[in-house]
Amino acid sequence: MTQERYQPTLDAELDAEATQWESGGTDPSGWIDAPEAIPRVRASTPISLRLPTQMLRILKLFAEREGVGYQVLMKQWLDERIREERDKLAERLSSGETVHEGLRVSELLAARNWR
Repeated sequence: MTQERYQPTLDAELDAEATQWESGGTDPSGWIDAPEAIPRVRASTPISLRLPTQMLRILKLFAEREGVGYQVLMKQWLDERIREERDKLAERLSSGETVHEGLRVSELLAARNWR
């Protein structure tokens, strides 16, 4: 079995591409917008999550539609939901409502940015 060897780009090719970009010779109408990226998490923990087969299929379809991987989409959705729940909790507390005693409210409200 033969492997293709890496061929470095020639300086002339790089110069030609740079000239094309600088002269405005590229047509941005054909460009595809990149999806928003979630910044890399500083520290992450791998987990094992069992999902019903159909749920995973649907999740992958939504992810494909958004142009991201299904795990990225899951993180986005979890991020949105956690923020919503935290904001609802803060609103309940500001209105004087009491919450479950064992709940570490201060820790939840302080967790503004876990990325």
